[in-house]
Amino acid sequence: MLNHRHQHVEELSSAVPNCIKFLTWSSHELEGLGTPLLPPDEGLKVAENLGWPAITSHLVINSLIEAKTLMEKIRTWYGVEGCVVYFLDSHNKTIGLLKHKTLWYILLRAIRQKARSAVQNRISRPDRFSISNRVAQVEKRIKELSSWLPMDEECVIEWIKISTLFMRYVSCEKEKEIENNDMQNLFPVIWSRFLADKGISDKGTILCTNENPPEQFIFKP
Repeated sequence: MLNHRHQHVEELSSAVPNCIKFLTWSSHELEGLGTPLLPPDEGLKVAENLGWPAITSHLVINSLIEAKTLMEKIRTWYGVEGCVVYFLDSHNKTIGLLKHKTLWYILLRAIRQKARSAVQNRISRPDRFSISNRVAQVEKRIKELSSWLPMDEECVIEWIKISTLFMRYVSCEKEKEIENNDMQNLFPVIWSRFLADKGISDKGTILCTNENPPEQFIFKP
C-alpha cells in the first residue's frame, strides 16, 4: 500500500487513492514453482471476467522489433519507476520476468543515494564533511550510469548539472534541518521543493512518450 510518510523516488502527492489490483494467479503453496499458474494475459482476463480491478497490460506477439522498440520506450517514460515485463515461450509458459526501469528513475535513485550519504556525513562528521567531494561523487556516478544508459552528451551534462546543484542545495545553511531519515523517506518531496526553489525541471532531455503507460508488458512468440 502507498504510504505518504515513506516515499522512495516517485512522489505520491498526485497518486491515485490506495486500491487493490489483481496481478496474477499463483499457488497457495509457499514452495511452489515460482511462476504464475496461468499465463499472465489469460490470468488478467479471468480476473476481469470476475469483476476484479486489474493492472493494465500490453501484449506483444511474435514481434522482436516491437519488443525492442517498447523496451527502449520504457526507458524514456517520465515520473514512473518502470514496467514489469513477462517473457513467455511457445507453450505460454513464463520463462522470464523483469522490472525494466526508466532512465528518470535510475538517475533519481542514484542521486538519492548520494544525497542521503552526504546528509548523513554532514550530520555525523561535520568536521570532515566536504561538499566538493560529494559533488565529485555524484558527477562520477552519473557518468558511470551514462556508459550503459541511453544518454547522449547533452543529457549527461544536464543531469550532472542538476545533480550537483542538488548536492549543494541539501548541504546549504538553509537546508540544514534536513535529516537523514527525511532523505530516506521523503526524498521526492525534498526533490520537488528543490526544483521549485530553483525554477528548473528534471525532465531534461528525457521525452515522455506515454503519459499513461501500462503497468506490464507480455512478450510471447
